[in-house]
Amino acid sequence: MRFQFLGDHLGLDLAATVSWRETRPVDLLAEPADLREWLTLAGLRPHGAVTADSLAAAVDVREAVYGAAYACVAGRPVGSADLALLNDFAGREPMRPVVVRAGVMTWSGGVEQALATVARETCRLVGSPEHARVRRCEGAPCTRLFLDNSRAGGRRWCDKRACGSRVNAAAYRERRAARGERAEPGLS
Repeated sequence: MRFQFLGDHLGLDLAATVSWRETRPVDLLAEPADLREWLTLAGLRPHGAVTADSLAAAVDVREAVYGAAYACVAGRPVGSADLALLNDFAGREPMRPVVVRAGVMTWSGGVEQALATVARETCRLVGSPEHARVRRCEGAPCTRLFLDNSRAGGRRWCDKRACGSRVNAAAYRERRAARGERAEPGLS
C-alpha cells in the first residue's frame, strides 16, 4: 500500500505523505487522485471533485502540520505561518459525522471540510499537553512523525516491523562484526 497510517493521528498521517524528507523526498500527493485516495483511506470520503487547487491546499495544510508537529518534537515554538494556516483551516466548516447504524459512522463533506477536519485535529494536538508525545521515528532515514500513545512514552519507531526491525538488524550486525563473527547466511 502506498499510504501508511502509522502516526496514530490524522494530521501526522497526512504529514507522512512525503517520504524520506531529508534524503530522497517522495511526494505521495502528486495528483488530485492521490489526495482522493489518501482521504478515502483515512476515512474521510469527500463529496465532489478533487481539483488541482484542493491538492495545493492539502499540500499547504500538510506542510503546516509537519512544521507544527516537528516544532513539538524539537521543543521549539511553532512557527507563526504554520499556526496561522492551521488556525485558518481549523476555523472552516469541518466534515460532519453521520451515523449509518449503531457502530457504523461515516463522514459528510467536501475536500475543504476534510482539510478543516485534519487542521482541527492538529490544532487539538499541538494546543494540548499531548503535543509532548509527538515523536520522530528513530529509524534513519525515516522522517515520519507519530503520536506516542504507549503507556511509558517510550515508543521509538513509526513501525516496529519496518523501521524498528531495520534498526535492530543493523545493531545485531554491528555487534557481531565487533566480536569478529561472520554473518550467518540470510541474516545480512
